[in-house]
Amino acid sequence: KAGKSGSSEDGSAALGDDDGRAPTEQEAVEPLFGLASSAFDNHMGPYIALEEQSMDEQLVMALEDRAVDTRGELPVFTTSTKLFIYIKGSITRCTALTKGNAFFLLYQAFQDSLQKYAQVLSSKLPPPLPPRSGG
Repeated sequence: KAGKSGSSEDGSAALGDDDGRAPTEQEAVEPLFGLASSAFDNHMGPYIALEEQSMDEQLVMALEDRAVDTRGELPVFTTSTKLFIYIKGSITRCTALTKGNAFFLLYQAFQDSLQKYAQVLSSKLPPPLPPRSGG
């Protein structure tokens, strides 16, 4: 006789009581993980817009901030460290809610912000030196 915690050959749990009733088979249920969060994917637009706005604010600050961290092997603008830390936090926040379409939209927002940041960095470069005349 199968007890309450017995299992059958197909992996489903066999349930039965010790009161003499016949055991009943219970089929395994597919997990619902991710099903509920995917229902909100189409309503994550304001969240994505807020993340984009926050990254744009960081880019505005990066235009004026010329602080450089020289503690590592190579000097690094502190704004780049701040931006990448923000992106990491944004990924963590988003994937806690969904890994579906909203995460893809966030990825696109990262692409846009990083392209804008590349332009910010280009504006911080010194002008090119004039070509030397050979002679």
